[in-house]
Amino acid sequence: MVEKDYVKKVSKYLVELVGDRIVETLPVIKCRQDGSFTLILPKLDNRLIVLNPTATEIYKLCLEKKTVREIVGKMCELYSDVDYEVIAGDVLRVLRDFEKKSLCVLKRRRT
Repeated sequence: MVEKDYVKKVSKYLVELVGDRIVETLPVIKCRQDGSFTLILPKLDNRLIVLNPTATEIYKLCLEKKTVREIVGKMCELYSDVDYEVIAGDVLRVLRDFEKKSLCVLKRRRT
């Protein structure tokens, strides 16, 4: 129980740290829906990536150049029965994975 509470607090804190960063997608060669999954071939890394339905929703929000906080908010609307901290942690993990797979970057908002 203590570990779960710690993870929730860390997720919420991380969204506060990076929440204003804009998620910008990187170029892809091909992107197509295949049933409930999305197949993507990034331009910078020629490895086929398969996104599950939840990751697909997050990717669609990334295409709209939303901030991390906005993406977390939209996912909370879609999954209203799940705690904010759990969704925040999941979104942050998916965005980190997207960055590693050359699908997006988190950019600081220009002031």
